[in-house]
Amino acid sequence: MIHIGINGFGRIGKNLWHLLLNETSICVSAVNHPMITIDLFKYMANNDTLLPHINVEIEDMDGDVLVNGRKVKLTGFNKPSEIEWEGVDVVVDCSGKFKNKEELRGHLRGDVKMVILSAPAGDDMDVVINGVSEIFEDNIISCGSCTTNCLAPVLDVIDKKFGVEFCNFLTVHAMTASQTVSDRKNIKDFRLGRNAFQNIIPTTTGASRLVKKLFPHLVGRVFGSSCRVPVENGSYLEINFKVKEDVDVESIFDALENNEIIEISDNKNVSSDIKKLDKICCIDKDLVVVYNEKTFKIGVWYNNEAGYVRQIIEFIRKNFI
Repeated sequence: MIHIGINGFGRIGKNLWHLLLNETSICVSAVNHPMITIDLFKYMANNDTLLPHINVEIEDMDGDVLVNGRKVKLTGFNKPSEIEWEGVDVVVDCSGKFKNKEELRGHLRGDVKMVILSAPAGDDMDVVINGVSEIFEDNIISCGSCTTNCLAPVLDVIDKKFGVEFCNFLTVHAMTASQTVSDRKNIKDFRLGRNAFQNIIPTTTGASRLVKKLFPHLVGRVFGSSCRVPVENGSYLEINFKVKEDVDVESIFDALENNEIIEISDNKNVSSDIKKLDKICCIDKDLVVVYNEKTFKIGVWYNNEAGYVRQIIEFIRKNFI
């Protein structure tokens, strides 16, 4: 059994918790969230606006909790170096606060063998994207962003098969906790300070920077942007390509169908369909449009919460089981 410690019990942390509840080879044995109490944990674990009703049995156990018969240690520290990860093999940092190696290195104590950051990281950190870049040399790694996990498999396939001359992508992204329910100041990005429920908000995407790290030979040829839209979950990525080799619809699908991460659907999805599934890269058949023999677009759906978390779990499964 691989024991997981979760730092940060927000959207990604709760999805990780939820998806691992019924796993037989991986379990959550510790959760750290600033100022958390047993009563707050019980409420957060059993109640969520987006996740299915969980209704797990949670019992007090000398300051910790027993979840479906398994002990989970609860702590409420603010910094990685303060947390005691007793019996934990892998820490997944979902706090969104610590994004460099020096801060994350504080988790590497006791039995902890690896730290996984559930967010884009700096240039000094290995980025692992399932099916694209799975080589790492350090025990502190990043699983990139949800958008990167959707984009990278498609970009990798198209580049290897047809050769990418130019790529431009736009992600139409669901709201996140970095936004606000009413207008307020946001020093880093003025627009993200506007009401998330009432606006389409143009912004940047971390996927643009990560593409340079994952595909250095494509630097200067891949560009991306983002719009945040008033939906709870379920995001859409439209990727426009200009390639070196001639293509048609059949050759594009032939290339995409052989990738383990990419799924192809003829369901004519909308975002509410995707939020019910834990898909990270779901291409709609009729959203692949060839303009001429060297230019085309691909429309891809992704669950920016559970779909992304599933990729973290798969990384753990591949490397620790």
